Amino acid sequence: MKIEVMSHKGHELLSEVDEKTSPAELDRLDSELKKLMDQGYSAFLKESGLKIEKIDPSIKEDVVVIAPVMGG
Repeated sequence: MKIEVMSHKGHELLSEVDEKTSPAELDRLDSELKKLMDQGYSAFLKESGLKIEKIDPSIKEDVVVIAPVMGG
């Protein structure tokens, strides 16, 4: 699974996760996702559109993390 972040900086690949990804790397990614979510970002599975709260290596779909939308 690819984890991509879309923000005002553009579109960047945060990481790629598979069954060989170490527990330490999964913890790091969960921490990074939590930081982004605390800033108002949301994470979704790309194909099904389901919202996720945690990185799960068993997920086969790519994940997109989207910055909060702010009015102006």
